[in-house]
Amino acid sequence: MKRADKLGFTLVELLLTISIMGILGAVVVYGAGDFGTASGCKTDAKLLRSAEASFYVANGRYGTQPELVTFGALRTPSQLHDVQVAGLNFTVTELGKCQNSGTADAATIPTVIVTSQQGATAFATGSDGTPIPGVAFSTSPSGAGSWTVAGTSDVTGTAKLNVAAATYDIAATYLGATNRLLGVAIKNGTLAVFPVVTATTQFRSSALAPMAGATFEVRQAGTTSWNIIGTTDISGNVIAKLLPADYDIRVTWNGVTTTRQAIQIKQDGDVLFRTTVLATKVMDSSGAAISKASVTITAVGIANSAVALTTDATGWARTEVLPGSYDDAVRYMPAGSSVANTATMNAVPVGATTVNVEIRVA
Repeated sequence: MKRADKLGFTLVELLLTISIMGILGAVVVYGAGDFGTASGCKTDAKLLRSAEASFYVANGRYGTQPELVTFGALRTPSQLHDVQVAGLNFTVTELGKCQNSGTADAATIPTVIVTSQQGATAFATGSDGTPIPGVAFSTSPSGAGSWTVAGTSDVTGTAKLNVAAATYDIAATYLGATNRLLGVAIKNGTLAVFPVVTATTQFRSSALAPMAGATFEVRQAGTTSWNIIGTTDISGNVIAKLLPADYDIRVTWNGVTTTRQAIQIKQDGDVLFRTTVLATKVMDSSGAAISKASVTITAVGIANSAVALTTDATGWARTEVLPGSYDDAVRYMPAGSSVANTATMNAVPVGATTVNVEIRVA
């Protein structure tokens, strides 16, 4: 008798099929062919941050992953990243196959999100979710270049874009720098997110000790107007929120200004400025060191930059200065004399390394 073909599946075959379907389901959620890869990790982190932005605009705070799912901003909790919420901040961390991928860091490119909110909204936010007030938003019919002020972000970091449904270019301007989103189809529920990065400007001595009293200013490279971002305290730092761009940064200390140009600030980071040692040795005509001589260091053409020093027992007087050009003047009253001996070395160039100057007085 001929044996009939077996119908149905064995238990092993069913379990294998279910396992394959589970894997395929995960791939569908997190990006086909990308699950756990560099591109998949990047996409997953972007989705998570977009979900937080949508939740924030609707609720005035950030949400946990279960809250994001309930709200409808996420389909399922991420298996590749976690999020910790603390007030008006949140932190993304990498999990599993995305650990050490660097994808937890916030993207610094403006993005458009479709939400369930009424109207269109612009949102300026730091990498940790901090809302940024004072960002000016403008709109222009796409490609027209005719900009109209649409609003300024308030303490929530948001501003309503009161424009009719159409395709627009959107600009965000802050501390003289501008970022743009081009060709945005604005409609009900449009959310334009402009990331803001944290730049820590540091002022340090030649020995890298923090220094107070230095004023920092910034401008977008290629522009002319400077914007003060703060003066260093005992930490030697000024922390500024900036739109991602290339910036000129200058520091003024003791009346002297030094500028660095076209610094790329596209993510959170530090910008370091250091002073240099200008050391003056005072000697008599025989080359012997003279102590207690008066030394005055003045930046060329900047009278209010004068620093008064006195030589030590070895004949040296040292001070920290910003790179530039300095006049080095010495005055010494010999014992028993009523007439002071003076000498000057003009326009001493000072760069990034210690400068030693020797001056002899009669």
